[in-house]
Amino acid sequence: RDQPRSRGLGDVYKRQMGKTLTWEPLSGSNGWVNLQEGIAARDYTIGYAWIDFEVTQAMQAWLGIGSDDGLKIWHNGKLVHEKWTQRISRIDDDVVPLTLKAGKNQLLIKIQNVRGDWSFISRLRIKAR
Repeated sequence: RDQPRSRGLGDVYKRQMGKTLTWEPLSGSNGWVNLQEGIAARDYTIGYAWIDFEVTQAMQAWLGIGSDDGLKIWHNGKLVHEKWTQRISRIDDDVVPLTLKAGKNQLLIKIQNVRGDWSFISRLRIKAR
């Protein structure tokens, strides 16, 4: 199972190897999130990011995302995108279609780093009426 069971700040996620992980707040700038902040060893590392957001009505949207390196994306608990690659983060390297439901929606993003820098950049686009 790839998804952590808890997704609240301060919630704890225990892995089979006995390590205890906690969600921590991390902010980005213009859609770019630096996952290596405060982490000494970042090679061969996996991190998760999530966001809850609301829309007033159901609509089509596209998530433009770039990742350093591989990624998986879940929308409302359903796997909607997976790409295992080594690359730098560039906006819109992948464009993922989403069907947003009226009310609360959730995105969970898993970023797997091979070596070196570790980040992602994203933006959510909706179709103009």
